[in-house]
Amino acid sequence: MLIDAEDHEADLIKEIVQNGVLAEAKRHATAWQDSLKSVATMTKPQCLVRAPNLIQRVFAHADSQEAEIVFSALEHDQWLASQGFDPHSNDSNELGVAVLSKAHQGQDSLFDAWSVGEQVRSLGAQMVNLPSGGSLVFDHNEAMTTVDVNSSAAIQGSNGDLALQINLEACEALATQARLRDLGGLLVIDFINMKSDLDRKKVFNALSSALKKDSAHTKISSFSQFGLLEMQRSRSGNGLQSLLFEECSLCQGKGFMSTAVGVADQIVRELVCSARNESVAAYTIKAHQAVISVLQLDLSDELRKFGNDYECELTLSPDTQYLQSDYDIVLA
Repeated sequence: MLIDAEDHEADLIKEIVQNGVLAEAKRHATAWQDSLKSVATMTKPQCLVRAPNLIQRVFAHADSQEAEIVFSALEHDQWLASQGFDPHSNDSNELGVAVLSKAHQGQDSLFDAWSVGEQVRSLGAQMVNLPSGGSLVFDHNEAMTTVDVNSSAAIQGSNGDLALQINLEACEALATQARLRDLGGLLVIDFINMKSDLDRKKVFNALSSALKKDSAHTKISSFSQFGLLEMQRSRSGNGLQSLLFEECSLCQGKGFMSTAVGVADQIVRELVCSARNESVAAYTIKAHQAVISVLQLDLSDELRKFGNDYECELTLSPDTQYLQSDYDIVLA
């Protein structure tokens, strides 16, 4: 395929600039010019542009001009240098980020020292605890994500100072969780009630400041008359939550599953419906042990009456392979 280099370059830069990524536009323009020079002197097929490595991808999404990389051992400096970064220089690299590295000296693991494991575990929890005793409670649905800031019994009476402190801590935690979970769309945040307009302004400014670390586009509205704060965030991709966790096979992500009593009642209704439509000599019910226990103890009279009315035998067969919501009715 033949293309006009100048037209292609102009279209490429125009598309990137329209998205508001000027720094990336410069890098793409430079990469394109380097590719054209390589093509002019090329005598055989070769790689023109390599995919960015891990560190480059991180910096491309980071809104910072400085970065510090901590390794578990000093020999990783050699690997860092092989990626095109000088580990002992403050000079900016081609991405415009100054990189320094250092070795971890502690006895504990690197993840534990920087609380990485704790933050990863928090991604699978609906509740995230705050230092002063409060918590964030996340609730996801199709329309929006709601975040409830709870005092968790940390506030006794009308302690406005502690309420403000927990709300300020919630701002930092919310900004971090939004990045880690890659929350997108509309977020509605219910902070602990504040009577002072000055306190509400402090919380608004704290959240705005915390979100500046986020490379995704965010927009915050002012507090509503009901004390709610709305926020919009553009999802940048698949967050760590989708990588490390999957939907529960029992509740399909709803957080609820059928009770043993509910499943047992459903089995009895299906038995009656089946017996009315056809004559069956015997039924075998295979289900979870909890469901079988309900049938044997709580619904034994109903099952005995069913057997007498329709002149059939019933066999209850518990199976550890069945989930509580699953069952089979086998006709003999």
